[in-house]
This record gives sequence, structure tokens and C-alpha cells, in this order.
Amino acid sequence: MKDGHNVMTGKDGALTDPARQVIGGLCHYAGSLTAFGNTVSSAYLRLVPNQEAPTRICWSDLNRSAMIRVPLGWAGTSNLACRLNPQQIEELEESRESRQTVELRSPDGSAIIHLLLAGITMAAQWGLTHPESLKTAEDLYAHGNIFKNQELLDRLPALPTSCVSSARRLQEKRELYEREGIFPAGVIDYMVKMLMGEKDEHMNEHLVDLPADDRLHETRRIMHAVLHRH
Repeated sequence: MKDGHNVMTGKDGALTDPARQVIGGLCHYAGSLTAFGNTVSSAYLRLVPNQEAPTRICWSDLNRSAMIRVPLGWAGTSNLACRLNPQQIEELEESRESRQTVELRSPDGSAIIHLLLAGITMAAQWGLTHPESLKTAEDLYAHGNIFKNQELLDRLPALPTSCVSSARRLQEKRELYEREGIFPAGVIDYMVKMLMGEKDEHMNEHLVDLPADDRLHETRRIMHAVLHRH
């Protein structure tokens, strides 16, 4: 918010440059953010193609499987809470654009939430202070089904597919979090060690090669192991 107005949208309802900068920053950090947002092996059973779950670093306002989604519901109406909840009688004083935001869809219930939110905040701040974030957002916009456009799919960076690959990405990009001393080096070291301990680097490739019944059994084993551990 700035001067009582949401900086995400302009008068015509379109996303503003600051909104695209935030998106660019989230895309810049996305691969390493999975280290905080997807911290167990079973989290990566979801992040596979054609499951309406993100597998590539991209954003869209027309694609439910994009990693970052721009909800359009807030763009053309006001007091949406009242429309969706009949028991909400009192209308809120708000402009039509006041609720516009973006959704980061890669994290799940295994997230270490305080580290994830800190990382998301740093990603947004990076985007707002680095002009190249606008070019990043432009390059990573996805229109339509990315899995039906091989050229687009090949151009979009892939998200990590396991805890081990997330750990490697975090190790490679640790300066994004350690800048200005915000993330202590010990926290990054701890996360890398914890994620490496999952030893799941080729999990999804292994599952794909199994017969259907064996794949179901192995998937359940992975999920139950996580549930019993926590």
C-alpha cells in the first residue's frame, strides 16, 4: 500500500511495474525458496507435470498450473467477501483494486513458515530494488498450457524436483539470503544438511519406471514415512 492505495494495480486494473518487479523477484528466488517451502520428500510427489502444480518458474493470470498466479477475482469487483459469504452483511470500505495480489503456489504444508516468509520478503525487496526484475517477469510470463507448448516449456527454468536438488540450489544461491546478514550462515547450513538427509534425488524418476501398483505402494510408503517422522 502507498498513500492508501494498492500499488499492485493501476487505474485500468492492469498490473503496475512494482507488481511485475515483485513477480520478477519471486521468480529470481523461486528455485531456492523450495528449500524452505518444500522440506520433505513427499512434497515433491506433488510437483510433477500435468497435476496443476508448478514445475517450472513462470507466472500467469490465465494458467492455474503456473508457479505464480495473478488472481483475477479482485480486478473487476468490490466487496468480494460479501459476495462469497452471504453472512457477511456489512460491506467493507475498499476500492476495487485494494485486494489485488499474487499467489506463490510452490510451497506446501511442509514449509518452515518463518524462514519461507522471510525469503519471500527478501525476494520481493530484491525485485523492487533491481530494475532487471522487470525483464525477468517479461521473460517468464506463460500464456496457456505450458505443457502443450514445447518451445515455451524448454525456455522456462525448472523447479527443483527433490529435497536434495533444493539443497543444492540453496547452497548455490545462499548469498541471496545472507546479504545484509539477514539469514545467518548457520541457518543455511542447517537447511542444506537437513534436506540432503532426505536422499531423494532420483525419487520421481524411480517412481515413473515402476508398474502402477508398485508405484502406488512406494508413494504411500514415502508419505507414511514422513507422517510417522513428524
